[in-house]
Amino acid sequence: MLFKKKEIEILAPVTGEVMSLENMQDDVFNRGTLGKGIAIIPKENEIYAPVTGIVTSLFPTLHTIGITTKENLELLIHIGINTVNLGGMGFEAKVVEKAGVRAGTLLLMVDINKIKREGYNVITPIVICNPNDFKEIIYRETGKVNKGDVIMKVRL
Repeated sequence: MLFKKKEIEILAPVTGEVMSLENMQDDVFNRGTLGKGIAIIPKENEIYAPVTGIVTSLFPTLHTIGITTKENLELLIHIGINTVNLGGMGFEAKVVEKAGVRAGTLLLMVDINKIKREGYNVITPIVICNPNDFKEIIYRETGKVNKGDVIMKVRL
């Protein structure tokens, strides 16, 4: 007998410090306009896939990447605040749109120090864009997190 998976674990895409979206200095995220989730202040330059799925969006400026799982969970990783203005400077894609990825796949290389030197905040929201499609989302509230640690659980 096969058992149906009852939850999706979302892993930290980068090592850093967790904070709530509500505490962000960006109204699009702190008001939940794009969805629900958490943010990480990154300490490293590599951004990894937090789930297994398909890369459904990769902005030309490389500051935002979307992944959709087989359970139709739509996840967005947005590196920094207003980093779209950098036009891709400091970002290097390691995947392409429509690529299949496994949790832990390297998605982007990001020069965190360069972005900070340009005057941008590097806080990185990880947002579930379709939270109402699921029964419950459990968030890691605060604290240090290592790449690959569970930061959210989504009950199907």
